[in-house]
Amino acid sequence: MKKVHLSLAVTDIAASRAFYSVLFDTPPSKEKVDYLKFEPRDLALNISFSLSASGAAEPERHHLGIEVDSTAALDALHERLLTAGLVSDRRVASVCCYAEQDKFHAQDPSGYRWELYRLLEDTEIKRKDGGNCCVDNPSAGTCCA
Repeated sequence: MKKVHLSLAVTDIAASRAFYSVLFDTPPSKEKVDYLKFEPRDLALNISFSLSASGAAEPERHHLGIEVDSTAALDALHERLLTAGLVSDRRVASVCCYAEQDKFHAQDPSGYRWELYRLLEDTEIKRKDGGNCCVDNPSAGTCCA
């Protein structure tokens, strides 16, 4: 199996551990005072976090995402993050980036914004007014800008 590897700078290891343990529903597979590594069992992902006093430059301008394959999977993810107080906006169906999606967002302690979604269908429309496409962060230049 192939896995995607991401390495992100964070400003608070303990807060990041708490956030990502809930997001991925698993504890870190490796943990040091300045480093965390997660290997979620249901994602082909190896993601690490390194402590950095400055964190990432403008993390709010970027987003990461997890696409799930069913409404039931999105419901379970939403419930887990909502119960933990980690959902940063309401769950909506919206048209964003040429796709209709059922989605919500969670922001980690360093400012990385996660989009959790189920693709409903591809569209020819880039963005529909009133949808949830960078509405909470209109300066985010990388999302449907």
